[in-house]
Amino acid sequence: AGTFDQGASYNLYVVGVLTIGASGILQNYGSGGLTLGGTLDNSGGVRFNGGGGCYGTDSIAIASSVGGTARTWQGSGTFQLGDLTVSDMAKGATPATLTCDSCTQGTGVTGWTFGAGPSIPFHWGGAGADNNWNTAGNWCGGVAPSSTQVGTFDGYYSSKNATINV
Repeated sequence: AGTFDQGASYNLYVVGVLTIGASGILQNYGSGGLTLGGTLDNSGGVRFNGGGGCYGTDSIAIASSVGGTARTWQGSGTFQLGDLTVSDMAKGATPATLTCDSCTQGTGVTGWTFGAGPSIPFHWGGAGADNNWNTAGNWCGGVAPSSTQVGTFDGYYSSKNATINV
């Protein structure tokens, strides 16, 4: 149980299977790498954002400990992945999709989806000059949702407060 925060620039090297329990979270919002020597089995949450914001630099490298040997990512937990460089990884039977937003696909990757930007429409990024809902720069993709659309505030790209002014 709890959150393992990899830290700003540390590398995590896992020799065998990496298991995240139902109430556990593995996160990295910095620039350290993850090297897997076995399967990543997630029943909790995996949150990696190498850019520290919307469409940032791909500063987290995820790789296999043996080049050319794909490591499987699987499980019923949540995966929030953005601004990564991914090599030698495979998607297991679950989740149904494994999406990496604004990421670089290296060699030996199977079953992953690489999106140009956030897979969630209207994701709060908080990069605008103010905290206003209707400021386009506060939203990943640069378009603010209307008063009838749903915005997502999950702390993934930003924990900046928002002022609802629509």
